[in-house]
Amino acid sequence: MNSEMMFWSGTVTMVAIALLFLLPALLGRGKEVRIARRETNLAIFQQSLEELKEDRRGGEISEEQFDQAEADLKRELLADLEGEDGKIEESNSAGRLGAVVALIIVPLIAFGLYGQIGTPEALNVKMASQAAEQKQSAQAFEDAIAQLERKLEQNPDNVEGWMMLAKSYGYLGRDSEVASLYEKAIKYAGDSVDPQLLMEYGEALADLNGGSWMGKPIDQLTRVLELDPINKDALWVSGHVYFDLGKYEKALGFWERLAKVAPNDDPEIVQLINEAAFSAQQQLGLERTPLL
Repeated sequence: MNSEMMFWSGTVTMVAIALLFLLPALLGRGKEVRIARRETNLAIFQQSLEELKEDRRGGEISEEQFDQAEADLKRELLADLEGEDGKIEESNSAGRLGAVVALIIVPLIAFGLYGQIGTPEALNVKMASQAAEQKQSAQAFEDAIAQLERKLEQNPDNVEGWMMLAKSYGYLGRDSEVASLYEKAIKYAGDSVDPQLLMEYGEALADLNGGSWMGKPIDQLTRVLELDPINKDALWVSGHVYFDLGKYEKALGFWERLAKVAPNDDPEIVQLINEAAFSAQQQLGLERTPLL
């Protein structure tokens, strides 16, 4: 995929996402808006999955990296589809593991930075049709991040600010610094640490670990489920982690727990969970039994 195609693909997707965030607030969450958002989420998922397959065929990623990235894409899709019905808390992190996150995170971070630093300049991330305009937008985004950094120097106990800065660094490719920013957020959150913060921290650690959740990353999943036993993200990822370890019964157990709290009236969500369960059941020599 050449740079021009990547640019236009990203631009179209960002416009669609921006509209889907703005229209519900202006017009109400009508049936047409929900259908448009669903179709956009599915289109992004399919596009990102195809790009992963191309990378695997080209030898750019290993089979293990492909499996991990595919699992992350499915988790993001699961969360997005559930979020459409308001049945789970909408997450701004959306995981950075995989191309779908790169497509979505720009507009989300722009709004988040505006909320943190309180200036319209933070929202000056414009859709650019020329290289010069694109560079100007990128510079405005980096300036907004610098302003957030200065604010955090003055008010280091701003937990949401550290989380937003971590997301921003991830978008800029400063992956080696992301985990330390989440650690600061956890430090200042103290005993009131949010499970979502721990989930994002675990993802950052997994990134540093080559996509593997072994070690400290999986410890964060355990902490998340201790605080929130029905956390859908943690249950979904835990299942995949233990499946990759060959612990199929444990993996199936996590997905069975997820099936009890996931909506059963959404065909895409039902398919994702059932397909995961089928893979574990097959490895265990069990009959294919849908969980939803």
